[in-house]
Amino acid sequence: MRAIRFPGLAVIALFILNLSASAIASPLPTVLDEPAQRVENPEKAYLLGIAKAGKRLVAVGEAGRIILSDDNAKSWYQAQSVPVSVLLTDVAFADERIGWAVGHLGVVLRTEDGGRTWHKQLDGVKVAELMLAQANSMVSGSSEAQALAVDQAKRLVEDGPDKPFLALHVSTPEQALVIGAYGLALRTSDGGLHWSAATQIADNPGGLHYYAAAQVGNAQLLVGEQGMLLRSVAGETYERIAQPYSGTLFGCIGEAGGPMLAFGLRGNVVKSVDGGSTWKQLDSPLHASVQAATLLADGTIVLAAENGQVVAWRAEGGFSALGQAGQPVAALVQTQPHTLILVGPHGVESVRFGA
Repeated sequence: MRAIRFPGLAVIALFILNLSASAIASPLPTVLDEPAQRVENPEKAYLLGIAKAGKRLVAVGEAGRIILSDDNAKSWYQAQSVPVSVLLTDVAFADERIGWAVGHLGVVLRTEDGGRTWHKQLDGVKVAELMLAQANSMVSGSSEAQALAVDQAKRLVEDGPDKPFLALHVSTPEQALVIGAYGLALRTSDGGLHWSAATQIADNPGGLHYYAAAQVGNAQLLVGEQGMLLRSVAGETYERIAQPYSGTLFGCIGEAGGPMLAFGLRGNVVKSVDGGSTWKQLDSPLHASVQAATLLADGTIVLAAENGQVVAWRAEGGFSALGQAGQPVAALVQTQPHTLILVGPHGVESVRFGA
C-alpha cells in the first residue's frame, strides 16, 4: 500500500482481490451467480467507473451495483438486472445503447439497452478455459512459446477465477478490449459472442498489471505498472515506448492531432506531442496519485487525484486549478459546460468550475 494520504483506489481494488482470492476454493464464488442487491441511495455507494450512454450517465462499483441517471446526475436509480455481485471496475459505451462493464473475478458484462439490463459474457472460469484452448491450438510461433502459453493457461485454470479486469476500451458495438491484472488482455470483434487473447500485446513478459487503455487518433495506448506504456498504431503490433517516469501509470488521454498525457503515482504526468512516439515529464501541481481524467468539449484535459485535487491542462497555458472534490476521484465526466460528475469511494459528486 502506498504511503500517501489516501490509499490508491486501484491498489485498494487489487487488495480486495487478494482477500477474495484467499477465500476462493471449490465451489465457485457465489458472487458470480448472485445478482446485485438493490439498496437505498445507490449513488452513495463505492463507485469506480462512470461513462456516458448518449444523454444517460452510467456508473459502476461495489457488489455489482450499476446506477443510472437521465437528468445530469440530479437523481439516480439502479439497473433493472445485473447478474453478478462482484466489484465492478470500469464501464464504457459504443453508443447510447451498447456498452460493457468489467470487474473482479474476470467478469465482463454487456448491455444493449443503455445500461438498464446486463448479461454476463465472461468470468474467470471461462477466461481460463478459452486461454487454455487457444494455447493448445497455437499454429504459429515456436514450440517453446506454445509450451509457455499452455503452462500459463493451466495456471489460470488452477488458480480459479481470481484475476480482475481493471479497464476496457470500446471501439464499436462489436469491438472491445478488456485488460487487467497480471497482463490479462482479451478482445472481441463480434459483440462478445467470441473472445480471444490479445496475443499482439506481446511486450509484457513479466505479466505486469494493465490499468488503462485509450484510443487517440490512430494510436491505441496501454499503460500499467513500472512505467509500462505500450502503443499500437493503426492496429499494428504493440511496442513498448520509453517514457521518463518509472512508476505506475494509471491512465492516458488525448485528442486526435493534439498532445497526449499519461499520469500515475504521486501526481506524475508525462506528455507527448508526436502521437505517443516520445514523452517528457511535466512539472505537475498534483500532490497525490492521479487515476481519473476526462477531455472537455473545448479540448482541455482535466486530471483528478486521490486527494480530491481537480486541475485543467491546456497545451497553451499548462496547468491550472479547476476545483476540489471531497473524496478520492476514481473517474469523472463532463455533463454540462461548467459541471463535472465525479465518482469515488463515497459515491457520486458534482464539481462546478469556471462559472
